[in-house]
Amino acid sequence: MQPDDFRSVADDNANLPLEKSESSNADDVSSSTLALRKIEQTSSNEIVQMTSSDGSVFFVRTSYLQVADIDSIRNSVDAAGFGGFSLSEEESEDVFRAAFAFSAERKALDYLGRCEQSRFGLTQKLLQKGFEKSSVSLALDRLESKNFLSDSRYASAWLRSHCMTKFQGKSRLIGELISRGIPKSVASDAVENFFSSGEENFDNPSGITEEEMCEKAYQKAVRQRKSGEKILKYLVDSGFPFKMAISTIKNHKKDD
Repeated sequence: MQPDDFRSVADDNANLPLEKSESSNADDVSSSTLALRKIEQTSSNEIVQMTSSDGSVFFVRTSYLQVADIDSIRNSVDAAGFGGFSLSEEESEDVFRAAFAFSAERKALDYLGRCEQSRFGLTQKLLQKGFEKSSVSLALDRLESKNFLSDSRYASAWLRSHCMTKFQGKSRLIGELISRGIPKSVASDAVENFFSSGEENFDNPSGITEEEMCEKAYQKAVRQRKSGEKILKYLVDSGFPFKMAISTIKNHKKDD
């Protein structure tokens, strides 16, 4: 998905100091409980700015809260005044998780703005950035529900790019996608759509069939000076059915 496709999400948070949010979240989580001095609504209905008793500021998407009731907490914070209101350990943990999930969401959108991502690949990138698995899951569940993240769309984009230079059959392509964390059913559907009818479409701009792809692989093998059984092995290893590989080789023997 290109940046323009989720510009509205960025606009919701255009005035939020996100860099400060991410660093503040990391500092706050060192405490087992959280004391809040202020909760303010942002320009987005779903996102609130929280100020802790030590002055740290961070942001939470309220839909990520699973235990804490934001309205109840807001009323308690307002009633407590400048001294702040202390959340329970369970509520504190929930708020910390939601805050990290919001930070993970923003980082995920940054990656998605560059190119399509798979859920597996994006999860690994966020975990390497130090986000906890539970927060990552919350963020990616939301992005999938909004269709910003799609394994199916990633698989289609990967096939279009990969098959420009790599000439491989269905079984090999499915295996390649599975190795990248794409579920087998999604990988199979993407490959079938890619080769669907041999007609030009978004998934298959060249309109190539698997048989035509096999022919391209054969030509590549010839350029690599392969011959005889080595060509057959090359085609089968590239994921083409044995009968298709044999047929392609026989067609060239007829031409000879």
